Amino acid sequence: MYDELDHYLAMDTAGIKQYAGGAGLNNRIHDWLATPEGTVADDPGWGHPLRPLWHDPQSPTLSLQIEMAIVRKLPADVRDVRIRRIGVAFTAIDRCAVEVVHDLGTYQDEITLGEDASRGTI
Repeated sequence: MYDELDHYLAMDTAGIKQYAGGAGLNNRIHDWLATPEGTVADDPGWGHPLRPLWHDPQSPTLSLQIEMAIVRKLPADVRDVRIRRIGVAFTAIDRCAVEVVHDLGTYQDEITLGEDASRGTI
């Protein structure tokens, strides 16, 4: 079982939102994509390595580079994630739709390459 507290510490009627199973893993993936590498004080190696790609022109090659960076780093940082399939597609300038299919389900969100954090919902 994969139990997680909401990484933004959002509240519901029972207190801090909690996620279990696939939703818990999706919450952890969302946290990872919202955290650039080098920004966590006690673990600077944790987080996504996408910052160097922010200024590259939108292209199929850039989508592939983002996918490879996620596949390389996400399993090292987020326990229990086994990526089955990944897809990154540009939806606008500096915005990408990210889909990660893992053992417990599917994570889908949009990220903005020019910002430090994705604030979408899981």
